[in-house]
Amino acid sequence: MSRLRGKKLFMSIKIDIEKAYDSLSWDFIHDILIAAGIPSNLRRLIFQCITTASMQVLWNGELTESFNMGRGIRQGCPLSPYIFVLCIERMSHLISSAVGEGVWRPIRAGRHGPPLSHPMFADDLLLFSKASLEQVQVIKNVLDALCAALGQKVNTAKSLLFFSRNVSSDLRAQIMQASGFVAAPSLRRYLGVPLIVGRVTRDHFQSVITRVRSRLEGWESRCLSLASRITLARSVIQIIPYYSMQVLKFPASICDELECICRNFIWRHRADQRKLHLKYVGRVDEALKLHTSPPNSWLWKAITRAWNQVSKGATWTVSHGDRARFWEDRPQAAHMSVLRAAESFSGGWQDQLNTDGASKGNPGPAGAGGVLRKEDGVWIAGFARHVGIATAIVAELWGVLSGLELAWELDYWHVLLDVDSLLVTRLIAGSRPGALQLRTIVREIRLWLERDWHVEVSHQYREGNSVADWMARWSLSLPLGLHIQHTPPPKVRALLSGDIVGAALPRLCSI
Repeated sequence: MSRLRGKKLFMSIKIDIEKAYDSLSWDFIHDILIAAGIPSNLRRLIFQCITTASMQVLWNGELTESFNMGRGIRQGCPLSPYIFVLCIERMSHLISSAVGEGVWRPIRAGRHGPPLSHPMFADDLLLFSKASLEQVQVIKNVLDALCAALGQKVNTAKSLLFFSRNVSSDLRAQIMQASGFVAAPSLRRYLGVPLIVGRVTRDHFQSVITRVRSRLEGWESRCLSLASRITLARSVIQIIPYYSMQVLKFPASICDELECICRNFIWRHRADQRKLHLKYVGRVDEALKLHTSPPNSWLWKAITRAWNQVSKGATWTVSHGDRARFWEDRPQAAHMSVLRAAESFSGGWQDQLNTDGASKGNPGPAGAGGVLRKEDGVWIAGFARHVGIATAIVAELWGVLSGLELAWELDYWHVLLDVDSLLVTRLIAGSRPGALQLRTIVREIRLWLERDWHVEVSHQYREGNSVADWMARWSLSLPLGLHIQHTPPPKVRALLSGDIVGAALPRLCSI
């Protein structure tokens, strides 16, 4: 919104509710519990917990007499957040209804993005709409209706308005006067994280430094041992910025200052008392380091910051390029995974995938089948796919593709793929297919092989691929589509038993 230009005017409102828990109406809670379908016995028990709570006020160091409440829910009770979320959800329903009727005009996250009207988490509420006096009145009507039902009140002094840059100053003043909210250059914080508009600077994170320093003020005067100070620094001080660090990238100067504060607290270093203490200085040498300079774009700077992770997924190696076939060639990785580099290890696990295809007429009614088995031949799963009218080679390729999808979905990452077609193995290995239909399927198979797993493709004689051959022929009797078999069909069990015991299958060869 801060960079928006054009004729569309937008605004966002950060709503602050006064005493959100303490002012909740009990009658509204009762209606919400009924609407949520809570059983009457449980509903009475919940109300008993709410209405019997008593309070005392600390006045001049002394507690007053206890008194019962007439509204609100007690903070700190494990039941209170659930009740509050059920009640505040009514606001989401009111806003969604207004958006559906076309009264509320939300903003969109991009030209074709979804509408965004009210991200909310409990009582932390942001409202988005077009910037106009008409929309201000719609928002006020929704808030007034909810506050009247819940017994709550919007704190206009703490609620903030934020406009897109193309909203004129006159319209801003009119909206501020109609709503009663104050305009601000940013919405400050939401869910404990700064909502940064523009360039990230040290000023956005000074609140974190202030919180850490205020936490240390009460500890520095205590006589704590070195082990106690280290424990406090790890368990308390370093946890304060942890949540924000998960969402935002802190400037290096802020990280250095936080580290300095923790180090000085551990070694009792003060402004009026300087001490020598240990300091660790680490240096990391990277094989490939990207450099940035101030004129670089923010996208390039973001890539350089995440390069350690991005480089792990970069698999293409630059070469001459005169023989490269972009769509058919398999990328050459500059590094290899553990499983790919350990092919000579004979003690590793390896599940076996057999696939085959069948066609009556070539082209004619065609199908594919296969079986995924453990190393000892035990059935894991099988499949049969009726592909319609196709040639035998297309059916074979459909079998390979369906088998790879099945193995991946069942989380088997080290697979030996046996195919009884020598032409299919050559196409997968890199031979250029002639027909366009073959190119599409072969390209899809290569994309599956390039995933983060180990698949070894080998040629198998037809006599050793009898189970997959039966599944392929059986697919012709099934409806179109893929059919998964988690248990072997009765007629294939004899072939499975023969493979397990190692039955000999003679093959006639010409001399």
